[in-house]
Amino acid sequence: MATIYPFMTGSYAREVYLYGNRSFPSIKPEYVQPVKQYAAATYSYDQVDNALGRSWITAAEHGDTTALMPPRPAPLEPEPTPQPPAPTEPEPPVVIPPAETVPSADPAPPSNSEQPVDGGEEAV
Repeated sequence: MATIYPFMTGSYAREVYLYGNRSFPSIKPEYVQPVKQYAAATYSYDQVDNALGRSWITAAEHGDTTALMPPRPAPLEPEPTPQPPAPTEPEPPVVIPPAETVPSADPAPPSNSEQPVDGGEEAV
């Protein structure tokens, strides 16, 4: 029996399953089963399914590989959407009173023409 080299097993698996540059008929026959075992232990279901979808492996090769993999994980259930809150009585609108325009209490200072010049009282 021929010696199986781990670096060749990994290289063949990448070329077959990830890149599609090789097919099982193109690799050495003694590496076919070790490559399937390597792929089953290393790659995800999505990667193996992708190789099948791109016709890089046959349905039989896909079945052989997935049979060596752990059970396919169950799909995640989506988070339930939260229910909107129940309708309540609408709050009354907020009314902002208009700003008052009140004249200032201090009148403007008198102009110079209205003040007496001599600083005293006006003559009568």
